[in-house]
Amino acid sequence: FSVAITACEKGRRWQQALNLIDLMHARQLIPNVITCNAAISACEKGGCWQHALSCLAAGKNDNLAPDVITYNAVISACGKGEQCNRALSLFEAMRNDDVMPDVITYNAALNACAKGEQWQHALSLFEAVRDVHLVPDAITYGAVISACEKGRQWQQALGLLAVMRNDRARSDVVICNAAISACGKGKHWQWALGLLESMREDTIRPDAVTYNAAISACEKPGQWQQALNFLAVMQNDTMILDVITCSAVISACEKGEQWLQALALFELLQRRELVPNVITYSAVISACEKGKRWQRALSFLEVMQRGGVVPGIITYSAAISACEKNGRWQHALSLLEVAENSGLELHDISYSATISACGNGEQWRQAHCLVMVMWKHVAVANVVSCNAAISAYEKGGQWQYALCQLHSMWDNAMLPNIISFNAAISACERCGQWQQPLAFLHLIQKTR
Repeated sequence: FSVAITACEKGRRWQQALNLIDLMHARQLIPNVITCNAAISACEKGGCWQHALSCLAAGKNDNLAPDVITYNAVISACGKGEQCNRALSLFEAMRNDDVMPDVITYNAALNACAKGEQWQHALSLFEAVRDVHLVPDAITYGAVISACEKGRQWQQALGLLAVMRNDRARSDVVICNAAISACGKGKHWQWALGLLESMREDTIRPDAVTYNAAISACEKPGQWQQALNFLAVMQNDTMILDVITCSAVISACEKGEQWLQALALFELLQRRELVPNVITYSAVISACEKGKRWQRALSFLEVMQRGGVVPGIITYSAAISACEKNGRWQHALSLLEVAENSGLELHDISYSATISACGNGEQWRQAHCLVMVMWKHVAVANVVSCNAAISAYEKGGQWQYALCQLHSMWDNAMLPNIISFNAAISACERCGQWQQPLAFLHLIQKTR
């Protein structure tokens, strides 16, 4: 039976392994710890953490004393199943059973922390590895850096890389990818690019994941030239481009206000027969908005829907902003209504852009209706949307509403800024109400 179960474990046939365990019990044969370990390992390789735990419990019922191999397999199974708390509980139970963890145990627990985004626990475990004088390996460092990456702890990730170098441990592409991604999530693209350069110095060959992480780091601050350079490197190295890569570069161009580059990249994506997703469309529509190409923005929105891609609120907000910047208040109102009817939760950007569009189109009544709706959902009202409303009232010569809006901001603990006051003063000035601004001079002084 032991040989057969071990063969099932190596062949990743966990169902057959469990069937054999059941057959042993039916024949009143008690599995030994080696047999039990093989069955648990088979469950771990098959991604069945529940069955791995059941095997552990069954072994204890048979008076088997689990060893380090037993716990390593069960902890690893829970980690792969994203059961971080169970994995950590097993780690504690292991020590209570006087079973000493080894590096493999710590690595399994660290991987569980990485998947569960428990970076604090991961750092504690890493310190414990060193405290018990075990030697961390590449898997140890990779797991703890990955946990820091998921927790957006870029400084911790860089610190661990420094410790790794001091320990003269060999880094690899997986570890570097996690560190680059951590820097990107921490909005430190320069550090991300520095790590990429150090990979070349350490003769570690970057892969597609590396460049995706670097492009993503460049995307957020709008470093579109760098993103395009990495895309060119990937193409020259005949790496496979996916929709995530192209979407990130399009987004970088959008944030860098390079709408023509964004459109060219969208065409590249189509030539590669990649299927754009909601992130891709949102980025290219936002690029059109920044390029004041409202017709192109609405065209992409239409193509998106025809292709079966459901727009999100970010997509609609970008399209509304494109209409707002080009004075298309009717289109902006229509899009806001469609978004609401789609069951999407409208946010401040959606309202701000639509109110501003109505104001620019001298449609203060439409803007006022939106303001009333917005204040029913105070969570979406902010200084930007309120300023858009005051500006709409100013353009419509509605000084009373402008002042009411200003006081509503104050009543809702929303601090008006210089734009708020300037718009309100301008509304009063336009209507010859020069005395009115004197009444809220004390509010201006309070904001200083």
